[in-house]
Amino acid sequence: MNTNTDIRYLKSFIIYTLFALVAGLVAGLVVGAVSGAVLGGIMGGLGVSLPTIQIITGIIGFILGSVISFFIFRFVIQTQIIPQIANQYKTSEQGGDGDSEEAV
Repeated sequence: MNTNTDIRYLKSFIIYTLFALVAGLVAGLVVGAVSGAVLGGIMGGLGVSLPTIQIITGIIGFILGSVISFFIFRFVIQTQIIPQIANQYKTSEQGGDGDSEEAV
């Protein structure tokens, strides 16, 4: 294992975790509040029981949260991991310092 590469991956992981926490919290709060209010209002107006509304909005919230998490993960991978791998590949193609790993 290459310590330099491991540190870069750790940095990317920390950025992803913090970004997912903050952005996921804000986006989840907004999307969850809006979707819960809309779905809850519609289902409540249709006479659906409160426990059923809670279950359905919980499932919808989980699905929306998973989608938000995926796009945050994709963004961090594209901005943090892929450039490092491309740079490492370029270095190995140019006969780098022998410090790069063959497989990532």
